[in-house]
Amino acid sequence: MPDKLRVIVLCLIVCCANSGCATILRGTTQAVEIVTIPPGAKVRAGDQEIVTPGKLILPRIAEHSEITITKDGHIPQSVQVSRQSTHKAWLNLLWFPTAILVGMATYTGSFSGLADAFFLFVGGSVLFPMMDYSSGAVYDLEPERIQTILESEAP
Repeated sequence: MPDKLRVIVLCLIVCCANSGCATILRGTTQAVEIVTIPPGAKVRAGDQEIVTPGKLILPRIAEHSEITITKDGHIPQSVQVSRQSTHKAWLNLLWFPTAILVGMATYTGSFSGLADAFFLFVGGSVLFPMMDYSSGAVYDLEPERIQTILESEAP
């Protein structure tokens, strides 16, 4: 296999395996557990509705998600879930040693092997973190568990 083709195949394999590291490892949604006392309350967030105890699957990209908890004979409650940055995109810096290894493996005394490694590093250090931030994978939703006591309405 010619060196240039070997570099392209290796780069494609590495890119597919590691692109958007947080997006692949963490996903773009997160389960938020809801528990109420008494149980059996309806919980709504966007177009999702569950009955407690249960879990909502919320997008990590949303800056805030409003959760409404209702139960007949009880005062409705609202809880806001917010995203918090976890800085998981820094894991994409693992591309640096990958780029060096690819450069060493493909270096034939010409500029092309080093150029391939440089573009691999730029892709991993710039493009993939952008993918993780745009998908929301670098965020955690807080609180991840909501437990509340519903107050009875006055007769």
